[in-house]
Amino acid sequence: MHDMAPGTGPSFVIMVVDDEPELAELLRELHEVEGYRVQVSRDAILAPLEIQRAQPDLVILDVRMRGAPDFRVLHAIKGEPATAAIPVLLCTAMHPGSADLQAEVAQHGCGLVLKPFVLEDLVEQVRHLIGSQTTS
Repeated sequence: MHDMAPGTGPSFVIMVVDDEPELAELLRELHEVEGYRVQVSRDAILAPLEIQRAQPDLVILDVRMRGAPDFRVLHAIKGEPATAAIPVLLCTAMHPGSADLQAEVAQHGCGLVLKPFVLEDLVEQVRHLIGSQTTS
């Protein structure tokens, strides 16, 4: 259990999973400024193991990554008991009306931010998802 409010200190850990180096670095910098500790994984195959090891408070996940089918990392996270309860914020350029996307969001209770995203919207989603853990 963490004892600090979201964004007020380094006790909350976010794992950014995105294969685009520039976007992964932007997300790291954005959330470090907000006071979070941020780890980055740019490999869809290794990400589930890295998430299991790190046990972050939140995963920001690109849906479409090279070398893996859509939602592969999400299914690996949610299918593993050690990581199933970690909140996931999907960050994708998929069409918001996509039946596959809507089904995954509903089934796994994920947050959703569409690319290109407004930075403030992303930060607010992160605060909401991490904040919901402190009130559970």
